[in-house]
Amino acid sequence: MNARNANMLLNGMLVVSFLILMRNLEHPNIVVPLMSFIGFIVFVVLKFMMAFRNRKQK
Repeated sequence: MNARNANMLLNGMLVVSFLILMRNLEHPNIVVPLMSFIGFIVFVVLKFMMAFRNRKQK
């Protein structure tokens, strides 16, 4: 998988995880929004890592 496809896939996963986070934000059980937030942050960190890696390679 090349870098462009990986970036597009990661962007899509980031959007989906954000939408899941927004949907579960007011859930009565605190674990559900917490896990949604952690999942969103994982994709944000992956996006930063890929961006810095691509910048370092150029």
